[in-house]
Amino acid sequence: MAHRSLLAAALCALLPVVATGQETPKAPDFAAMVRGSGVIGLPDVTIDLERRAERRVAIVVGNSAYDFGQPLKNAAADARLMAEFLRGQGYLVLDRYDLGRRGFEDLLREALTTIPANSEVLFYFAGHGLQIGRKNFIVPVDADLSNARDVAYETVTLDNVVKILGARSRAQVVLLDSCRDNPFGEVELATGLSNQLFEGQDGFSPMTAPVNTLLAFSTSPGEVALDGAGENSPFTSAFVSAARELGDRPASSVLEQVRRTVYAETRGRQIPWESSTLVEPIYFGGAAARLAAMNAEPGAGGGAARSIRVMNAAAAKAAAAAQAQDAAAGEPAVLSAALEREIRLGDALRAALELPADAGLEIAALPERGRLAISGEAGWRSVGLGPVTGREMGSLTFNPAFGQVPAEGHDGLLTARFEVIAKGERRPVELQLQADPCDLAAGDYLDPEGVGLVRYPNEIRPQEALAACEAAVAAHPDEGRFHYQLGRAQVALRDFDAARASYDKARALEHTRAWYATGILEAQRPAATGGEAETRVSDEVLVWYVVGSEKGDPYAYHALGKQFVRHETSETLRAQGYDLLSRAIELGHTFAMNELGWIYLDKDGKWYDPVRGLRHLRESAGRDDIYGFNNLGLVHRNGLGDQPKNPEAALAWFRKASAGGHPNAPTNIGRMYAAGEIGGGPDPVEAIRWYDEGLSRGDAWGGANAAFLIARARPTGFGPADMALRAGKAAALRNPEARDAARGLLDKLPPKFLDQASQMLLREMGAEIEADGAFGPGSRAALEAVAAGAGETAPGGLSAAERLVWIAGLNWRQGSFRVDLY
Repeated sequence: MAHRSLLAAALCALLPVVATGQETPKAPDFAAMVRGSGVIGLPDVTIDLERRAERRVAIVVGNSAYDFGQPLKNAAADARLMAEFLRGQGYLVLDRYDLGRRGFEDLLREALTTIPANSEVLFYFAGHGLQIGRKNFIVPVDADLSNARDVAYETVTLDNVVKILGARSRAQVVLLDSCRDNPFGEVELATGLSNQLFEGQDGFSPMTAPVNTLLAFSTSPGEVALDGAGENSPFTSAFVSAARELGDRPASSVLEQVRRTVYAETRGRQIPWESSTLVEPIYFGGAAARLAAMNAEPGAGGGAARSIRVMNAAAAKAAAAAQAQDAAAGEPAVLSAALEREIRLGDALRAALELPADAGLEIAALPERGRLAISGEAGWRSVGLGPVTGREMGSLTFNPAFGQVPAEGHDGLLTARFEVIAKGERRPVELQLQADPCDLAAGDYLDPEGVGLVRYPNEIRPQEALAACEAAVAAHPDEGRFHYQLGRAQVALRDFDAARASYDKARALEHTRAWYATGILEAQRPAATGGEAETRVSDEVLVWYVVGSEKGDPYAYHALGKQFVRHETSETLRAQGYDLLSRAIELGHTFAMNELGWIYLDKDGKWYDPVRGLRHLRESAGRDDIYGFNNLGLVHRNGLGDQPKNPEAALAWFRKASAGGHPNAPTNIGRMYAAGEIGGGPDPVEAIRWYDEGLSRGDAWGGANAAFLIARARPTGFGPADMALRAGKAAALRNPEARDAARGLLDKLPPKFLDQASQMLLREMGAEIEADGAFGPGSRAALEAVAAGAGETAPGGLSAAERLVWIAGLNWRQGSFRVDLY
């Protein structure tokens, strides 16, 4: 069969599915912008240019205190100057200083869940940067590039940052005061899917800006930026000065002045450079923000709090007693609200402080876990230390930023604190934010529209999540995340049609994760009755991944990247698959770490690189991922990646994975007991116990291995019918190798034992029959009754082996394991 690109085939077949609400996509007029994602075949997005961006969000990073070499003199000071300026110009600012690699990961995740739709995003970085090959990299303060294979976890890929933020914004500005000298000297590093090494070089290489993006560098490609003689660098000080003076003029005018100023001050040694694909004007001053404020409605960009109240005095004192308060501060004002992405608290705060209706206050200490913002004449902006006028109080909001909080064992109450000066008195303010039970039961990791309380699929308790999310959907039918989280509970309960309806509703409400979720749901349907099998997904599934990637979902990055790397033959698409996986890794997505780890540990594969492979798996396990645990167990058991075999370490990793619900880890433990790798010799009974646990989770090898072990070792308490029962269950699953091995064993057994196994399985399914190996009228009647109870009809004319496998398939179809763990 002629090769056909996965993505091209998917888009040709199903593009009308993507273009919801119209039969065929229409060509945009001159009042609209078409924006692609940079990945071949991704559908275009049309943006209305007649409206301004409703929010302006700035991510500002200054790295000075590097672990290697001398600290940079002014990078942190440059970032503080930039953050202060941008706050005053209507930006919501997320500023961080001296970030390590995991700190960047946390920041990008926060940005992912902070940037609202229709936003203008500005990213500023001051610190070390370098180019490796044709890619540009930002250097965290804890970077160590002594190993050529560690680039993915020691640096941050600038291209990935641009694409991650660009997917969540309509317009993007990237300002880089980071072309200092290469701090690592002469090094050769691997940066792509292959093991090819590239030299690290000074400065940045030229980059192509995505549509409606401005890239501005402090110096020309390949050149080094100067620190300057003062507290701030020539580029940043010139930029802030020009933007203050010319902020109501387009960005091109500001950058022209910056270029002239820097060139003059450095006597021609440094010339700022930019690349622009802007199709709408960008302003750094207040003009754009005022236009945005005119367009935006109160609360735009995040759900307003559904309830907020002042706690009574007794409750406030009890809450205050739980923590030590500043002795100079007065009685705390305690407010209670539902945990949402944006909480309008101005009026409630004024009431708690007993302020007049037109009174303002002063912010004396900022919250550590979130941001205060107001909507004023300059549009929405972050609130720093200083006054909030009475007019601004009505729009004072709090945007929580608690990160990814594991929900298991959590009561759903999150607390944020800040301090104000009101009526001449310094007062602590405590916000007690209670998560909805649906968020606590089914919130998802890295969900762009989530509130931060999270569970992996193995941590969801399905019935509890179902009840909580049904109640949330009934109370708040227009909140997309509740529909999505309800779908997660329904998938865990194997109610796939109901889950599809929930995901359809979530997509209609613009919930980003629902696109990927729809794709993975359709990919998992066959697994519900057949277990795990690694296959090329259908065209329909691929389109859901495509659109999820275009919308900036890390899970879709992983799913689409995995398909490209595993199933495409085009080197271009494979390289793009690697870029998608690495983009997910920048956000801390452990599934992508496991995928690349396993690719690099495949000794027979094209990209074998044990150093890179082990680093990926260790990073996944370091983030408490059960799949990372299981993979490290395989490494230590089999001596993969040139590691010595270590049964004790392998067992420890497998046990951690199994305890977390990993579907294959129990079978891996069973193999170790069967082989006598632990406990001083083979232990068939303990091995079968673990094999049975793996089989119960849908692992066909658990059943096949148990059957072969019973045949070979003949352990006490297990006979031929027990062997046939496990082989029959395995033969009804999808794993082709395990299935075929199990069927081969069934073909060798006498019909009596096969019939006895069928009777044993029917008893497991509720039939009251004797397992005597004589499949007579009573057994046939029991089979017909069990099948009818499941809405099916038992076929006639089957051999004893075929009948056993059919009954086993019926058992799996009735729902015996968690398909969402695959």
